[in-house]
Amino acid sequence: KKVGYKRSYSSLPGFYSNEFLPNVKRRSLVQFAGGEEFKAILKGGEMEKKKGLAEVPGILCGTAKCGIKRSQKPLERPDLLLVVTKEPAEFAAVYTTNDVKAAPVKVSAEIEGKVSGIVANSGNANACTGEQGISDALEMSKLAGQLTGKGRFLVASTGVIGEPLPMERVRKGIGEAVANLGKAKGTEPAEAI
Repeated sequence: KKVGYKRSYSSLPGFYSNEFLPNVKRRSLVQFAGGEEFKAILKGGEMEKKKGLAEVPGILCGTAKCGIKRSQKPLERPDLLLVVTKEPAEFAAVYTTNDVKAAPVKVSAEIEGKVSGIVANSGNANACTGEQGISDALEMSKLAGQLTGKGRFLVASTGVIGEPLPMERVRKGIGEAVANLGKAKGTEPAEAI
């Protein structure tokens, strides 16, 4: 089901919305898994150590350090996240109403029915990248499905606009995230995006 909410803060489908927690001034991470709503609220600038997306029953998370963003600095945190549901799941997503949509938004908005998870990267938004961006987003979804042996995956990207994704690094990172499924805990999944 596609559901729209007011005041979305991110292009990441279904993750950030003040509509769910109107009394919370800081952003809240909301993910639906098997029909259960999970909330990990940022407190004092830091997520509670025992709570995070990876602790949601029926969810496995894997991360990877790909070096997606071009930078001279050494990579200190993961920049690719793979979230996999144990069973295909219904999802709620928030998409921009802007006329200019990034490739992952266009690809994910076309998906209906159940999904097996989401593959998300930071460091490159895959926005304003034309047909190559669409092709890259489709490849990310397909590769996540193939390597996990599951069905369809939503795609999300955040970061630099107007540069194509470094797909060689992304492919390697998706493979690494699959190998790490179930190992990412606490705030690690959130740090990747």
